[in-house]
Amino acid sequence: MNNPFVGIVQTAGLLGWCMSGQCTTCGSMFFVAIDRLAGERGDALADALCQLDPRTFVALHQWESALDVAFRTLRQSSQQDMVSRAWLAKAGQSPSFDKVVRSLVL
Repeated sequence: MNNPFVGIVQTAGLLGWCMSGQCTTCGSMFFVAIDRLAGERGDALADALCQLDPRTFVALHQWESALDVAFRTLRQSSQQDMVSRAWLAKAGQSPSFDKVVRSLVL
């Protein structure tokens, strides 16, 4: 099964989209794509984040920034809680993923 969030991060890497919240050069294409995936309620983004495979995700271009932006885009605190629990359950699969997750959720 393809993860739509991973697809956005891969596209961002291929097309050179930046993932910095301060940049407006690329028209914020990454942020637009994340917002579209999130939709009005944010459920699709939350589901995609829960399904990430830390071992493969950390190989993607600017994955740390992408994870930060996506987590902060979640619409409801219950979604952040759900994603946090899913990520913490995967602890130990990738030390670099674990470090970023801890900075976001703890």
